[in-house]
Amino acid sequence: MLSALYWNCVSFLVPFVIGTPWAKREASWRRRRIHRRCSLGYIEQSLGQDEKILFKARFHWLNYAVAWIELAFVLVVGAWIIVTSPATFLVVSLVVGCLVVLALLLGQMLPVWTTEIGVTNHRLIVKRGWLSRSTDEIQLRSIEQVNFEQGAFGRLLGYGRVDVHGTGVGNLLLPSIADPLTFVQAIDNAKGISNSVATTA
Repeated sequence: MLSALYWNCVSFLVPFVIGTPWAKREASWRRRRIHRRCSLGYIEQSLGQDEKILFKARFHWLNYAVAWIELAFVLVVGAWIIVTSPATFLVVSLVVGCLVVLALLLGQMLPVWTTEIGVTNHRLIVKRGWLSRSTDEIQLRSIEQVNFEQGAFGRLLGYGRVDVHGTGVGNLLLPSIADPLTFVQAIDNAKGISNSVATTA
């Protein structure tokens, strides 16, 4: 009888314990923490103590435009095949067309989606890849020279490539990014901040 009374009390109290405001707040806090952790990029996750991001480079809109043009071209060709082809050939064409679209989009956009370029108050960080990931990091005090390459179309549309020369490290040639001059200025400003902090210390 006592055991039955005990289990009745337990079954009565458990929902209240689990459903207390504190438990709900704890679960909500954990969900927000996990979501925040998953939504952060590599650069945000790799920040050290007293380190903050000063500038993050972005890819030019032309990368996205090329992907959309490729997709539109494949869709037009696919529509033409659907209209002019027999039913048997149609199924094969649709499968091949989907694979081609997927390959073109991934080939064009995967480097854009999986590359991060940022400047902190301590270093320059370049991360590439998703499943297979590679990173290049150069301390600001090791950066000797920063140049950028910008052709006629790049100057007109606002994109170019940045080449970083460092002490004790090889040259780091970044992929084509939007507004490379601003990125170069951000590195110079970060070096100035880093040097002033080191001098003060």
